[in-house]
Amino acid sequence: MNVDVKVHAGPGDTVTVLISVDGREAEVTFAGEEITFSAATAGNGEIVLAVPEASAPTAAPAELHVEPADYSAWQEDFSGLLFMGALRGWFDWCGHRVAIRTLTTEEELLVAQLTREYEGGIGGTKAYALAIAGLCTEAIDHQPMPVPLGEHPGVPYKWALERFNYAKRWYPMTIDAIFDAYLRLELRQREVIAMMGKSSAQEDAATPGLSA
Repeated sequence: MNVDVKVHAGPGDTVTVLISVDGREAEVTFAGEEITFSAATAGNGEIVLAVPEASAPTAAPAELHVEPADYSAWQEDFSGLLFMGALRGWFDWCGHRVAIRTLTTEEELLVAQLTREYEGGIGGTKAYALAIAGLCTEAIDHQPMPVPLGEHPGVPYKWALERFNYAKRWYPMTIDAIFDAYLRLELRQREVIAMMGKSSAQEDAATPGLSA
């Protein structure tokens, strides 16, 4: 069994990672850097860690610009739940503008389908980031991502597979930049939903007899 692990520690932070593979455990400790390593069991059953001697310096994440949410669509009776959570954003990276959006539940399940063959292997983490990056990217330098010929709304997997295969042509640093931006867009999504929940609760409390 092989596992692929990527961990980030902020400046001055020290992190110890406990790895368990096939019932055996090993620890990796590092400070103030991002590090990627692999763990596998050797022929004698002992865990073998492949850890780089020094991590390359990492650039600060690109500033993510989140577009205003369409609250009117989110709050529509009944159908609003189909749009709640839909956010779009963009960021500039190495001279290119990348536009991304949050994924629906169906699209997240497509990610699971696309990465199934890589599960449990050293490429599992990379395949997941690749699938997310491919599906969440709407446009690069204002040019829409490619769409498969004969695309049919009833066959979403074909669309997802086309995006996944196209994103395979990107180098790892591009995948990392888009995946990082997507995680921050997801965080903003949760923050917006939480603020809406608090606002709704305050309105209910301010309305006499609402729960009567």
